[in-house]
Amino acid sequence: MSAVSAQSEPETAADVTALARRALAHWGIDEGEPELLKFRENAVFRIRLPDGQTAAMRIHRLGYHTDAALRSELQWMGFLQSAGIATPSAVATPAGDLFVLVSANASMQPRQVDCLSWLEGRAVGARGVPLDFTPEQARQIFT
Repeated sequence: MSAVSAQSEPETAADVTALARRALAHWGIDEGEPELLKFRENAVFRIRLPDGQTAAMRIHRLGYHTDAALRSELQWMGFLQSAGIATPSAVATPAGDLFVLVSANASMQPRQVDCLSWLEGRAVGARGVPLDFTPEQARQIFT
């Protein structure tokens, strides 16, 4: 990691939460507090959209995807959804953008931020613990 990216990449939950607060305006959200759910390769927040719907806001790790790769991922998710596969859909900004670039201050490199429609679900395991399913249990969980 270069010195520039090491200095400019948020390292704490407070840093990514500040980015999430700043990103809310891109989706027309004036009020509300993003709720941090996961902080791993992406920071994932639960947010409330202006129409009252719940969404997941993802702040991507610096340099994890190119803009083209992220755009492709979001388009692919839309294709899967149109084929009847339960996937979240990208929530475009009022300007029609699938994702935006946001930084918390002038010295920080911008991060990719997107929002996805909310799908209810449950965790199928814990981080660092191997999954232990019979084939029948796996079919029930994943279909």
